[in-house]
Amino acid sequence: MTDVLAAILWAVVALAVAWAVLVAVLWLHRPSRERAVLLLKIVPDLARLCWRVATTRDTPRRYRVGLVLLGVYLASPIDVIPDFLPGIGSLDDVILAGLVLRWVGRGIGPERIERLWPGSPEGLTVLRQLLGVREPSLG
Repeated sequence: MTDVLAAILWAVVALAVAWAVLVAVLWLHRPSRERAVLLLKIVPDLARLCWRVATTRDTPRRYRVGLVLLGVYLASPIDVIPDFLPGIGSLDDVILAGLVLRWVGRGIGPERIERLWPGSPEGLTVLRQLLGVREPSLG
């Protein structure tokens, strides 16, 4: 019984340390105030984009499930990084959305994600950066 309690205690300590490291890394690499404001402004657009891509009939099921789970996380009041932390509170939402959208974008094509983007052109630029896609050339 004491082995089980010790294992649980070590697991809790490991999770707490991992969370503290994540918070520290996000705090040290937080974007500038202007960039952070833009990132925070696109969170609702990311949620709408996830809904649009997930409800498109030709989106494969694995991507739909991933997007629905992302949408649930974005709508949930429980976050990895609490929203009340200044400067980094909503960054976990943006980072997770970027990872999931990058995965989906590679699967269905970034052009389709860009076509369904509901936000501003500035937000689309940030989305392209999250997806690892270059800006289209004008020439």
